Amino acid sequence: MRRPIIDKRMAICLGGAWILILVFDVVWSAGTTFRGMSAVQTWLNSLLLALLVSLPYVLTRRVWVQGGMMVVTGLLLEANLMYCRTYNAAIPADNYLFASNLTDFRASVADALRWPDLGLAAVIVATVWMAYSVPKVRGRLRLTGYMAGTVCVGVVCWLVTLPYGGMRRHIETLTESCYYLTTPPVLYTIPGVILAGCNSSDGEELTSEIREEIENWMKEKERQRPFISLADSTLRRKNLVVILCESLESWPIGSKIGGIELTPNLNRLVEDTTSFYAARMLTQVAAGRSIDAQLLLSAGMLPMEKSVYAMRYPERTYPSLVKAMRGKGMERSYIVTADKPTTWNQSRVAAAFGVDTLLTSGDWRRGEMIGNPAKLSDRELVRQSIEKMRSGEIWPEGEHAFVEWVTYSGHNPFRLPEELRDKELDGVIPSSWPGRLADYVRMVHYTDGAIGELVDYLRSRSDADSTLILITGDHEGLGNDRGAMHKSSGGLVDNGGYTPFLLVNSPVAGRMDAEMGQIDMYPTLLSLLGLEDYGWKGMGENILAERRVPIAISSLTMEMVGDTAHVPSAGIENVVKARHISDIMIRTDALKGIF
Repeated sequence: MRRPIIDKRMAICLGGAWILILVFDVVWSAGTTFRGMSAVQTWLNSLLLALLVSLPYVLTRRVWVQGGMMVVTGLLLEANLMYCRTYNAAIPADNYLFASNLTDFRASVADALRWPDLGLAAVIVATVWMAYSVPKVRGRLRLTGYMAGTVCVGVVCWLVTLPYGGMRRHIETLTESCYYLTTPPVLYTIPGVILAGCNSSDGEELTSEIREEIENWMKEKERQRPFISLADSTLRRKNLVVILCESLESWPIGSKIGGIELTPNLNRLVEDTTSFYAARMLTQVAAGRSIDAQLLLSAGMLPMEKSVYAMRYPERTYPSLVKAMRGKGMERSYIVTADKPTTWNQSRVAAAFGVDTLLTSGDWRRGEMIGNPAKLSDRELVRQSIEKMRSGEIWPEGEHAFVEWVTYSGHNPFRLPEELRDKELDGVIPSSWPGRLADYVRMVHYTDGAIGELVDYLRSRSDADSTLILITGDHEGLGNDRGAMHKSSGGLVDNGGYTPFLLVNSPVAGRMDAEMGQIDMYPTLLSLLGLEDYGWKGMGENILAERRVPIAISSLTMEMVGDTAHVPSAGIENVVKARHISDIMIRTDALKGIF
């Protein structure tokens, strides 16, 4: 009797695996776009992956082995769904090597779960139950038949990609598209995206062609978006303080609920006659999130296209505000955080940017804690920092310095302990609001209090007049929940991912309502600190001078905001290409020996 190619159990295992992948496709598309579901690649590649996932049953004829394979596949799919809800993308291939970082963000991981995800578990359970309910057929399956079928499907999948230049090239094209950038995991499956990421060339050798491409872009940047200094009469500041707030968005500033200000301290600073405030700064971070914000702010460079610079290239040469300030007599630089030095490779990034003093989790007494795992709260971090400054342990008065605080409490899921909540604010938060929005508002209100304490101390110092204070957010915080929150809050929540750019004790005061990007922070600060002669002017524009191309592009959604109607096409093209240039500059270490 000839062995069968397939039996009922095999059909159930294969069908279950296919449905598992298609359920992932539907859940992914529901949070992004359903455009990928209409492509033939989606159905062919999901079938091919289902055949591969079914191989354990073909080899062993044991349902429990197949169930284990489906569990592993389901976990991979679920991890990418959770990642997408923050980053609008699949997990980059090299980021799987840094999965241990998740131990510091357990609460954020749990917050990324959604009820539709249970569909994956339901398919796995149903497949195993149905397979066991069918009588087992003796003998082995014909492996040659299974392999032949799998190869045939694989060849068809490959042929379909040829008009697009192959899978890797098509994925690259899709990720550069405004409408299809989130579709590759649906069209080519998660393993396909991982494979394409592993096979992509890093181009780490700085060839003459790459150098010419960089130089041509920089010349065009100078033509379209030249660095414009402030007037010579502008009094520059000596010290720079950066308060980089976790997930701080602009819309709470100036907002009230039931007559209660969400950010009374920030509101006070916005109205100060020495402040400059731009509310519509589009966040431009990518997969690196907080550490990408430091790249944009401190180095004036955009995030990498497929990798996180801090994890893959922390030893590359980076220009920075710190290095520019050192050239003007700065004595010391500090980064102050409650996080571990290993989180996002902070210690190595700080060194690459020229920072000589890093205070992290081990440098603080245990006190008021927030988060899971619990870390020093923003308020406790501020109070202990003030103690160290008053004692002269860090930044003694009169020292020419760069000091950056990186807060943590505002990290999603934004859950503030009951005893730390403002009960008056609790009483006016509408019960119709989603719980996550209510949590976000409480946390912003709490962090605002910590910011107020820190700024009040800074302004009491003898060197306050020579100190420029920047208050900003590292990135937006609401992710894919923004649309629902905008609707449920009656429009209070902004439709866009904007974070504030607030300068206190600024030589140029006022307010800007036009859009800017995070990449514009670096050249603006360069000018306010009198560092115009530093060789690297950044990839953005000084917003306090004449702006030639007043637009910004999100690194996650490729959304373009700003005055595109009056900008020449060459200027827009230069902005669009900036991220690619930044990427190859980092990969090839193009600035080595220069900064």
